[in-house]
Amino acid sequence: MFYFTLHDNTNLLYLFYSLYKKYLYLSEYTLFTAMKKYIVLLGLFCLFSCGGEDNDICCMNITDTFTVILKNKQGEDLLNPSHIDCIVPDSIKLFYVINNVEYEIYNPQRDSPRNFFVYQNTMDGLYRIQFYANHAPEEPYPITYIQWTAHDRDTVKCLFEVGQNHINLNKLWYNNSLRIDIEQGSNMEFEVIKDQ
Repeated sequence: MFYFTLHDNTNLLYLFYSLYKKYLYLSEYTLFTAMKKYIVLLGLFCLFSCGGEDNDICCMNITDTFTVILKNKQGEDLLNPSHIDCIVPDSIKLFYVINNVEYEIYNPQRDSPRNFFVYQNTMDGLYRIQFYANHAPEEPYPITYIQWTAHDRDTVKCLFEVGQNHINLNKLWYNNSLRIDIEQGSNMEFEVIKDQ
């Protein structure tokens, strides 16, 4: 038994040193034997937890875009802003039909708030409009309405190939006319003639 006072630093240091020396070796031995059991259990857990298929989807590849070149009967580009009868992109609206209900597409936080954008091709100088088609999974043939003006509306019906990590546009009917068929080597771009 140790007797010491608070003023006797030598006895206090000796006490801590002897306790440290006595319990350090005991603790290391006890810790080692206990850890052997846990290491074996952890190894068995890791060994038997591996197995089966990894069904996690890391990413989704969606190909739902198609491009339209819009011309009049004279072959003039109706998306060209310098054309007198051009269709102004701000007047175009897109509607998706989901469960027989039409939804106007507008999301101001997106780069393309109405799910389309107009650009000029540098190769031929023609303006094109690229649309994002409705690919609602609950629809076997998702329908998209393109409202060019208040009195001009076209119907787009699509067939998609849906896999675990992809949705690909395979066929597209524009006003009931098949315009894209991937199996036939179709391009994702086609021309539409308007009466203007």
